[in-house]
Amino acid sequence: MNNLLTPDDYLNIAKPMGTERAAQLEEMNAILEEINAELEESNALLEEEVCKRQKAEAEIEKLNGELEHKIIERTNQLQDLNSILEEEINEKIQAEKELNKERTFTMPFLIVLRG
Repeated sequence: MNNLLTPDDYLNIAKPMGTERAAQLEEMNAILEEINAELEESNALLEEEVCKRQKAEAEIEKLNGELEHKIIERTNQLQDLNSILEEEINEKIQAEKELNKERTFTMPFLIVLRG
């Protein structure tokens, strides 16, 4: 025994309900169509937002790449300048040592000459 209703069964059930039921069904259909339109509009807005977000993320990624390149470039420049400064410092330290040696060597002579 099959308990499933056929489309004809539904029609036979709906017939006695008359125009009141048909009006309710039409009203429900109109509500569903309105909801569907709102959902389509929301979907379109969400798709637009997703597209904007993807563009913004791509731009951020591009800018991050450029910034990273600039940081690496600047770091290399600073390392080069530091090397130059370290060389200059070492040269000055060496010159100071040589000057101190000369002072140590010439100091006794100056004392004798003044004395």
